[in-house]
Amino acid sequence: MKRKVLLVLVLLSAISAFAVENSVEEVMQGLDEVVEGYGYEEALVTIGFITYQDSNTCGTIVPYIQERIKKVSENLQHIKIVKTTELSEYEQSGIATRGLGRGIGDDNSTSKQKKLILDGTYTPDSGHILFQLTLHDVENEFWEYAASWVTLEEVTGYTLYPTNIKLAETVQEDFNEITNQTDTTDSNQNNNQNNSQKQNTKTAGRINLSASMLDSNGELVNILHPNDVVRFKITADFDCYIAILCIDANGVKTWLPTTSNFMEANVSRLFPDISGAVLRVANDGVFGAEQVVIYASTGKEGLPSQGDNGKYTSQDLHMIMKNQQNARKDKNNKTGTFKITYTIIK
Repeated sequence: MKRKVLLVLVLLSAISAFAVENSVEEVMQGLDEVVEGYGYEEALVTIGFITYQDSNTCGTIVPYIQERIKKVSENLQHIKIVKTTELSEYEQSGIATRGLGRGIGDDNSTSKQKKLILDGTYTPDSGHILFQLTLHDVENEFWEYAASWVTLEEVTGYTLYPTNIKLAETVQEDFNEITNQTDTTDSNQNNNQNNSQKQNTKTAGRINLSASMLDSNGELVNILHPNDVVRFKITADFDCYIAILCIDANGVKTWLPTTSNFMEANVSRLFPDISGAVLRVANDGVFGAEQVVIYASTGKEGLPSQGDNGKYTSQDLHMIMKNQQNARKDKNNKTGTFKITYTIIK
């Protein structure tokens, strides 16, 4: 037991030593050495989502930090920054879901190079901005944690979060709450199965969804600008029907119309699917975090009513989730939910 305690202390000391007040450039140098330590001559690293605390949104500080990461990486020996378009669809799902969507679809990548994702969160801390970054592979296998401190003077003129941060946090908290409730319900259903059934079946009542936003070049994005044209890529692991709810920066709800809302299992589809239709970010002076919530059900009766627009309230997601839970009382009906958060900046 004493030996285990000493080992934990040594590990904590090592993490603390790496988490001292390092610049972005010093952190990337350290991560380059980590890649070498794993025995790789070169790793392809994609910059994933870096968000303000747990809000899943961000301010204009993030593009600034991303550019610093890219610039220093040009001179690194073992890290090569690549775009998400250079990843397979399976690997992209690891970014879109922060590793939670791995296993949705097939891994058709033929590349032998190691592919990693660098993402994380940031928060103000005593006159600095603390960036907590994580390097992991597309299977969400942890590689390294790194902390970087940026002074407020360095980021003068940049924003830390959107002006509608309260709305973004409310939607995220509501979504987390209903997701936890669903997980509890599914867990109770699983406990009624015997062990052999648990090992040979997917989570009872659950459709696993993966969804991401793509720009006009097919790049995964969570930061947009006025006049950007985007699409949603959605994948589900069961044949199902979907409904897509959009919540804009002012909290106004809109249901995205579709030509067909049927999804074939493990086959990605792009939306909008209406011929000639595009989703273009309005140049109306409105900036902030926006949300897209995708609902899925193996039966159409498990989908929410799409006649309710107006302003978002906390009851919206709770009522819809309650309807999905009622639909899953039929053991043949499965449902799922996924949320995309993106930020419109100037």
